[in-house]
Amino acid sequence: MRSFPGNWTNVVHQLVEVEVNGRYEFMLTFQFSYYNLVLEGVYMVPRSVVLADLDEMATRDAVTSIILNIFFSGILMGGVIFVGYQTFKRLREIAQEQRRLLHVKVQDSLACASELQYPIVLVCARDFLKLTDSEVRSCHEGVRLKGMLKFLDTDELLAKFKKSGGQIVFFSYEWQSWTKLGPNDVQLEWMRMSLSMYSEEYGVPLENLHVWLDILAIPQCHVGMKTLAVNSLYVYAASTSAFIIIAPDCVHENTGNQSGIQSYKDRVWTRVEQVAMVSANGTSKMFLSEGKSGLKPVDMDFLSRSLEVFQANMSCCRRNHEHQDYCDKEMVLLPMLGLWFRLLAAQRGIGASASIQEVYNIYMTDLDRYLPTYFDYTQANGPTVRRPLFGNLTKEVKKIVDNLSDTELADILKVQPEEQAALGDDSGPKVERFLSDALKWPVPESIQTEEM
Repeated sequence: MRSFPGNWTNVVHQLVEVEVNGRYEFMLTFQFSYYNLVLEGVYMVPRSVVLADLDEMATRDAVTSIILNIFFSGILMGGVIFVGYQTFKRLREIAQEQRRLLHVKVQDSLACASELQYPIVLVCARDFLKLTDSEVRSCHEGVRLKGMLKFLDTDELLAKFKKSGGQIVFFSYEWQSWTKLGPNDVQLEWMRMSLSMYSEEYGVPLENLHVWLDILAIPQCHVGMKTLAVNSLYVYAASTSAFIIIAPDCVHENTGNQSGIQSYKDRVWTRVEQVAMVSANGTSKMFLSEGKSGLKPVDMDFLSRSLEVFQANMSCCRRNHEHQDYCDKEMVLLPMLGLWFRLLAAQRGIGASASIQEVYNIYMTDLDRYLPTYFDYTQANGPTVRRPLFGNLTKEVKKIVDNLSDTELADILKVQPEEQAALGDDSGPKVERFLSDALKWPVPESIQTEEM
């Protein structure tokens, strides 16, 4: 390299890009001194010469980047489409399963409202009066071993029983202990007095009277049969000749709380029994025992609070569901959903009565209060969890009723509408087919049942 004499230490460099005759060039200006002369220097280089390789590399990288972006975007889009399809497929399966479960739940609720899922189990009044306190507390299983239980397994047997003059007395009362089943000594004595008074006042021989008492009529050891019997409460109440409330003043063995008429009204199970009775038979067969003072007829004013079944107290809730992961309110769901079906059918004139219409009118003032969408579940030392109860079941049952004809409704509820009676047709198609058509979904083979 050729060198020049002079002082080059203060040379000022400046690089700019300029356009010369339509071409871009880099121009470098600099200063230098030469024998005490300050000179300006200019160095010109075409842009294409300096950046040719760089431009080529940038172009190649840009093209490669575009290709890779298109490739990976395609993979990503395919993944999104695949995941979206799988999600849609899963959601559809979930919707189908929810529909199937809805079908099952509604079908079960209708069975609660119209079918004997477990036989009506009775004790003859004369035998009941002879039972000792300990024999009564041996419950269903103990009295069954003594051969003192009468089973009415079918509607035909029930009809034959009534035709022969048989009458059923249903005792409704509040348990006074968490560990001792059934009525306490005072309640049991009032039951015996009430039975004799009803026989005398209404002229029904004791031979014709039969008692329905929960711990005798409902199996206490077999959970499955117990559930079936509980689900049949509406049918039991509908078959009753006399519904007698036993609510003497007592003290609860575990809580020490005073109990009587007001506490009786505040219990979920007693409310369920009252609602079932008044919906099926009205108040004409309902009585309040006043001990030695006799039987007092019950009216709707007495029952008004009892219609709010799910606002009542339950022992399981009071004990924070100790040793159980469910609430008894969930056990009451099916019978109450079956009742809702009957209330809706009555608006079409199927099984209509003044009492059931009155219950419907009251329920419609605040349906979510009487048939709640959710409820709060609490366990000891655990958080309060909101659980679904009726959810959208009330709306779905309404859709089902709307999609059924009067004849189909009557067949499900075993009520003879005028047009069906005129035709003499009492065979009726299957409940499963009615519900399948109403739900617009086929009945899975796994849940088909025998014809009702």
